[in-house]
Amino acid sequence: MNPALVEPFIEAVPARRLGAHGTYIDMCANLPVNDPAKITVPTIIMRGQYDGIVGLDDLLEFLQRLPNADKEFATMPDIRHARHADEPMRTYHILFRSSPGGADLPEKAAKAQ
Repeated sequence: MNPALVEPFIEAVPARRLGAHGTYIDMCANLPVNDPAKITVPTIIMRGQYDGIVGLDDLLEFLQRLPNADKEFATMPDIRHARHADEPMRTYHILFRSSPGGADLPEKAAKAQ
């Protein structure tokens, strides 16, 4: 953890969210944590509409830097950062809408049961 980031973080984050730890502080200060040029697989970036961690402009720049042309960006309405885990059906919809033959997958899954 970078100690110089602790005070600015405490000042910037509302008191009710001060449970963050050093790893979280470093992650926020050092985004992106991955080099987009090294991500060569098809990629979907999903962002919550109210994400307070990563700015929209930063994510769009990250998306532009991905070398694979098979890439998408999706905004999940009414969700904050990482809240998609609490909304699995929204995540499912985005992922399967984007995959080849994805529109047929829910139907195929229902028939298989």
